Amino acid sequence: MSDPDTHRKPVRQKAFLAALASCGVVGQALAIVDLHRSTVLRWRKDDPEFAAAYDQALEDATDTLESEARRRAVEGVDEPVYYKGERVGAVRRYSDKLMEVLLKGNRPDKFKDRVEHSGTVEVTIAERLARARGRVGADPSDGNQ
Repeated sequence: MSDPDTHRKPVRQKAFLAALASCGVVGQALAIVDLHRSTVLRWRKDDPEFAAAYDQALEDATDTLESEARRRAVEGVDEPVYYKGERVGAVRRYSDKLMEVLLKGNRPDKFKDRVEHSGTVEVTIAERLARARGRVGADPSDGNQ
């Protein structure tokens, strides 16, 4: 006797992958297509093609997020302006933070956070422990903290 779910499996997998690509959240995709997490985990384990499609669905969802972040950074979004409770217009806002994140992600060598160091500092672990031990139980009134 065959499993009745066997015939529905490809349809359910396709529906799950479409939901995952759309929303990018596994739990939400599971709820959309009424699947249990263990079912999808089993499919990933047993079916390399499904596992690859799952990974691709997450990549597609991330591409969508990246596109939206770029749109908000470059094109901006209109935010409503209200006066005395009535909408009187809109102001275009751009996201400098999203611009920064995108630049750091796409050109990390150029836009990474930099920390300048001058000179050398050589402190052994033993020295650090000795300093820390000296602070524990030290008298706060002696000014050598």
